[in-house]
Amino acid sequence: MENYFETEYNACGVERPAVITKYRNCKVLSILNGPFEPAGPIIDRFKGAVRVNVYSPQCGRNEGHSIQEHIEEMFSKIVILKEYPRSLLEIRVFVLEFSEDLLAACINSVSVLLLGAGISSNGVPFALPVKNGVNLCTFGYVSQGSCISRVLAVGNCESEEPPEKHRLDLLERMKYSLKSNYKEDWLGGI
Repeated sequence: MENYFETEYNACGVERPAVITKYRNCKVLSILNGPFEPAGPIIDRFKGAVRVNVYSPQCGRNEGHSIQEHIEEMFSKIVILKEYPRSLLEIRVFVLEFSEDLLAACINSVSVLLLGAGISSNGVPFALPVKNGVNLCTFGYVSQGSCISRVLAVGNCESEEPPEKHRLDLLERMKYSLKSNYKEDWLGGI
């Protein structure tokens, strides 16, 4: 059950990009609204923005806000926002089953959602949790071709990063979960 990853597409019908993912013991529904031009003031005229809202009755307000910030920070760096000028990518994440791997599950769910929706990015983002005794650390990565780079570390990260075989295994499971036409169109047939 180390890197168990399962995805269900079209969770909200075919008109709206939405996925239900199960990663380890955590089940998450992610929904994409956009890209669209917001009715209020434009954040940036030359590039888009990512906004994430996490809804979870199990985690407190501060923890939910922290998860939102980490996801926004990670995906704002990875999504090619210049291709979506004056636009907003609004992502809603609903936690259906809670576990301590929540941040990694949310990042992986949003990653598959954006890949499935055809949102341009600088690679495939994914996250792995590492538990060392009672300390939990979540490492975020982005895969660009054959290179995997760490872009995020959250928690008590004194422990070592997960082994490369775990990173490659999760990445392969995520890519395999994509529909075949998304694989051909957006991942170059990987």
